[in-house]
Amino acid sequence: ESEYDLADFVEEEGFDTVKMYDEMMALVKEHVTNPYLLKLAELFSDKYRERFRVHYGAQKVHHAYLGGLMEHTFSIMKLAVICADHYRLDKDLLVIGALFHDIGKMFEFRTNPALETTMAGGLLGHIMIGTTMFQQLKNQIPDFPKDLEYKIQHLMISHHGEKEYGSPEIPKTAEAFVLH
Repeated sequence: ESEYDLADFVEEEGFDTVKMYDEMMALVKEHVTNPYLLKLAELFSDKYRERFRVHYGAQKVHHAYLGGLMEHTFSIMKLAVICADHYRLDKDLLVIGALFHDIGKMFEFRTNPALETTMAGGLLGHIMIGTTMFQQLKNQIPDFPKDLEYKIQHLMISHHGEKEYGSPEIPKTAEAFVLH
């Protein structure tokens, strides 16, 4: 028997991630009216809720702790609502783009037993992984509008702003500029 308790080495969230997740999804229900986007958010929540709720936001720099991805995403979503209202932008699109912009981070790196990049993360990065995740969810929604698909993908692939910073494309819409 070991003299060490492995539980002493397991990190715990520094805040109530269940409550924050519920608040984040309530923001979606309050500010998104497009039925396709509401269904997309519902499918996302059904499939990824538990993993998203506790995943790190990064391996270092910002939000590099349990629940950091959700905390970062929720912050961006709240800013998206304010900016959409102020600049009269497509709030539905901007809120969902904010929700989806970093979802690939859930599979870009893992945190257990130690923080490390996955093979998919190292070869593809979170933007490509996230775009694939979006496609898989979107494909479950009959008659999902093609123009909406392209706009969401554009938000996801341009959110780093510059190709030098990992974005496959630069922002080309007002919503993409705001999300960046």
